Amino acid sequence: MGKFVNRGLEIVVSFVLVIGSSTLATSVNADSDNAGRVTKLAVEELEPNPLGIVGSRMGPVQMDFDGIGVFIDGSVPTLYSGLGTVTTSSQGSDWDLCSSIESSDCAPTANKQLSTNSVLGICQSAEEIGCIEDVQISIGSTPRQAMVNLGPIGEETYFSEISSLQVPRGSSPSRWQAPDGTHYLVTAHVFNSFLYLANQWSPASSSGFTLQVKRVSPSATLAPNVPTLYPDRVDPTRNVIGVTVPEFTSLKFLDQTAFTIKVRLPDAVSGWFQARLKDGVIGSTALSGNRTVYEFSGSVAPVIVAGGVVRYADLPPDFFSTNYPNQGFESSKGSSLSFPPGSGTSSLQVYNLWLPYLGERALTTINQWNVRSVSSTVSDSCFSSLKGVTGFLSTNAAAFVGNPPIWDPATGSLDYKVAAPHLDENGNVNVGNYTLSFPVAAAKCLYGSTELPPTVDVTVGEEGIDPNFAAKVGLTESNGWVNFSATGFHYSSPTIKVKLGRASLGIAGNGLLSVKVNKKLTAKAIAKFAGLSVKAGSRVSMRVAASSRTRCAVTGTTLVAKATGKCNVTVTVTPKRGKKSSKTVSVNVTGPPTITRKISATAKAIAEHAKIDVSSGSTIALKIAKSSAKNCKVSRSKIVGIKTGTCRVTVSVTSSAGQISSKNLNLKVT
Repeated sequence: MGKFVNRGLEIVVSFVLVIGSSTLATSVNADSDNAGRVTKLAVEELEPNPLGIVGSRMGPVQMDFDGIGVFIDGSVPTLYSGLGTVTTSSQGSDWDLCSSIESSDCAPTANKQLSTNSVLGICQSAEEIGCIEDVQISIGSTPRQAMVNLGPIGEETYFSEISSLQVPRGSSPSRWQAPDGTHYLVTAHVFNSFLYLANQWSPASSSGFTLQVKRVSPSATLAPNVPTLYPDRVDPTRNVIGVTVPEFTSLKFLDQTAFTIKVRLPDAVSGWFQARLKDGVIGSTALSGNRTVYEFSGSVAPVIVAGGVVRYADLPPDFFSTNYPNQGFESSKGSSLSFPPGSGTSSLQVYNLWLPYLGERALTTINQWNVRSVSSTVSDSCFSSLKGVTGFLSTNAAAFVGNPPIWDPATGSLDYKVAAPHLDENGNVNVGNYTLSFPVAAAKCLYGSTELPPTVDVTVGEEGIDPNFAAKVGLTESNGWVNFSATGFHYSSPTIKVKLGRASLGIAGNGLLSVKVNKKLTAKAIAKFAGLSVKAGSRVSMRVAASSRTRCAVTGTTLVAKATGKCNVTVTVTPKRGKKSSKTVSVNVTGPPTITRKISATAKAIAEHAKIDVSSGSTIALKIAKSSAKNCKVSRSKIVGIKTGTCRVTVSVTSSAGQISSKNLNLKVT
């Protein structure tokens, strides 16, 4: 039996000797043929254990290994049902458990905070706030089939629903049986935190949701996690809530296993969801009483686990004092550090910190099916008015940003950073998968239209390097949600970009239309951006100002970008009946600054290309390297081309406060 202490630590330190990584269980499971029919029995294989793999690499006597094991663990936190309060003071935090919301230990008191943990049970009535409605499974080519609920593995009710606080009934994980005889443990969990306010508990100050499925042996005896009070290690006069974790063995999922689970949740659960599943689809149906039914569908995903063992002699002398001061890790032989895969931006920082010592081969791959909330949303007005869950994202990366994707108005894309070793544990190239879903209302807002396109553009690649994956991905709609998935890209530390509708109009962050060099914009798109009505049968034309013709040209009803800079374009709409209307639009042509004998590049454009901030009051200086003097020159704060070749330039920006930022650039003269 192990003990988990709930103290919000980002790092879990383990001193556990586990030999081996994957053994065979003695029980058997059903297998199926190519048509999906159950035909034979196969030996059950255990799910890989990252801690066990790390321990086995340290040798037969783990505690003699003069180094440390490191892995980014893809598992979910320990989940349980229980009510707890914490009293905070200058001396620290002191936790207590209470049996019900009516007990004196749960009474609202100043300096106290209430935490509620509800493992959701099976729905007992149509009025329940939170519960599991239905679980279905598909294995191989078999159609989706209902699973049989075998009941909870612990108490059916640990505490009753607290309607006034929108807290669901606290129950136990439930055991389910598939038509082929395989067994699965389904755990749905809602967490809420309440602050003291005017002699009562305030509405939830924070909330969270976790849903996971584990495959277990039909012969396994399972028990729930139970919260217990333990003396704090620093101050034994204060208590912390810990969880006694029962022995639990997870089996590998059968190939091509997919689940569909309906869960009823209070609307206090909100924000963004992150998941570990493949080709995910989410739908939702609002109910009365501030409740929503969510339907999660998707296949089990092969999740990449980064990790390995590192000898202390191979680390810089100041590695631990710089990155983990006062932790004493460097003197702990045979210990292991486990980090969460998606904790804000810190998980990517941890991944990059250890990458030079772990290499580009994964520790192992674990098949998983889980969902969890992040309690935040995309920082864009298209999402700000939405209630409840506002997005759903899944990846099999070893580490990823634990926040929602970032909306980039300059490119019209939702950007998301992930990281994983390039190779799996067997030396094969890791293949990435990515799913993104959000409400139709937000999608139409981002797209800038009441009609959604059939596809979106998805690219995956390192910053500043051509993407290794680019595809048009089909959109699907389900119960008010837009869903799309991408599979087949390769890892290191790429950024995934999903280009949405406003990007098709090239709307930059400064409100200008934006188009890359050698790309095109249609007259109709420019007219729509200008706010002109383009009815059926209307003729749309445009002309480029004489001063802009070195940068843009009109071919028929298409604007072609020739060189970086701004183009002034007048677009005219002539309807079948009525008066024609015209507007002049500035189009920003982006890309590396264009320099020819006829086209110059401004100092500001070069500084912006170098990603140097040019704030109000700044001055910009340009200096040409001697080796480039025959190819280019500086003339009136611009670079002018002399002949084709490379122009090496130093751009320096001096802020109004006197701070200088400089960069060297190699620009092409064409």
